[in-house]
Amino acid sequence: MVRTKSLVSLLLFSTIILGWSSAHAQNVTITPIGSQQGEFCIGDRALLFVDPTGVRILIAPGRTVNGSGDPRLPNPSDPSGGVHVVLIDHPHVDHIGDVFFSNCAGTTTTPFKFPSAGNAPEIASVHNSAVLVGGEQASFFTQKIKDVSGTAPVSCPTIPVGVDNVLSVPRTSPCVVTIRGGTITVSFKGQTQGVKTPPFLRFILLVRLLLRLILWMESPGRAWLRA
Repeated sequence: MVRTKSLVSLLLFSTIILGWSSAHAQNVTITPIGSQQGEFCIGDRALLFVDPTGVRILIAPGRTVNGSGDPRLPNPSDPSGGVHVVLIDHPHVDHIGDVFFSNCAGTTTTPFKFPSAGNAPEIASVHNSAVLVGGEQASFFTQKIKDVSGTAPVSCPTIPVGVDNVLSVPRTSPCVVTIRGGTITVSFKGQTQGVKTPPFLRFILLVRLLLRLILWMESPGRAWLRA
């Protein structure tokens, strides 16, 4: 219970101070998708962000989101779309997903539907997500999504608006784009506001630091911090 309350408080604080959404930050919904509700487990990485504008972003589905059909994810057949964006900032298997952890300790696993492609590419393929990646991951995800769907995804189309580049969701097919210099704002169709990168990436980095802090505070030798 202490862990859950600490997580909610710190995530709310970090959302407010960073202001990564162009809408009101206090209305952002953040849902950890882990192995066990109310606990921080060894493989937990995934976070689902729902912006007030309607944009839904899945971070690092990794080993705890049970593929595209996980009931904790939005329904991809909904008219508003499913997961609009899959964000992978670095290509580690605990973020992309090689096996599904079916217990908190990660000692029991089951394979994903497309084991050689990984979890994130399968989710993006079924949900017609825009995959935002860093570094040189675009070619990797292009191939992996093709392995799942049989069709290589296009490069995500953006519309220049001043110094910004706007990517509209939901989409009817997956796409891949590399986050480099400049900004990309993901906006729901018909909305004038959206989620802007790289402020969102800075937010993610802060969340990870806060999670590490919580885990440190929850370690057996730190009971005095929770008194």
